[in-house]
Amino acid sequence: MPPTPPRKPAPPRKPPAPKKPVQKTVQHPQPTAHQLEVIRRNSLLKNAQWGIRWEPRIHYTMELDRDDWLNEAPFTLPVWTDCSGFVTLCYKWAKLPDPNGLGYKWLGYTGTLLDHCHPIEHKDVKIGDLIVYGPETGEHVTMAMGLTHEGIVVVSHGWEGGPRQEMNIIEINAHDPPVRYLRHPIFAAP
Repeated sequence: MPPTPPRKPAPPRKPPAPKKPVQKTVQHPQPTAHQLEVIRRNSLLKNAQWGIRWEPRIHYTMELDRDDWLNEAPFTLPVWTDCSGFVTLCYKWAKLPDPNGLGYKWLGYTGTLLDHCHPIEHKDVKIGDLIVYGPETGEHVTMAMGLTHEGIVVVSHGWEGGPRQEMNIIEINAHDPPVRYLRHPIFAAP
């Protein structure tokens, strides 16, 4: 038998091209309507608590400069404003729509809050809801911070020495009737 010719070595094999990594899209679950409401209300609460903590640098005024903070970065001190200005500040810094319905172009007052927000019952009040005291367009506004067995806890900025935390009944006794409870349209009906 004749000898077998030597075999040629096989050409080197090219390694296979690397597979393109599969881009996995991570779907972060969107918060439910209830979760979103809780997040928004907690943000309002934190802003009210911040105001109480920084009370010595937050001053009361009803002068034209009461809305100067609208053009400042959030949490810039000092702040000069009134009661409706402070509750509006809490909403703006929570990145929520203007409770006065003015798009934060200028500052409203208790009357614009009454016009834009929805009336609710006392029993339905939650954190971030507004309370207007007094007849017609109102004399004063506070924001609910929570509920206790004694009643509604509010943040009030009605004069120098605020914002401060107190019970709603103190404000009720300090102002003429009526007392009106309001909810921002961004929040669901009670």
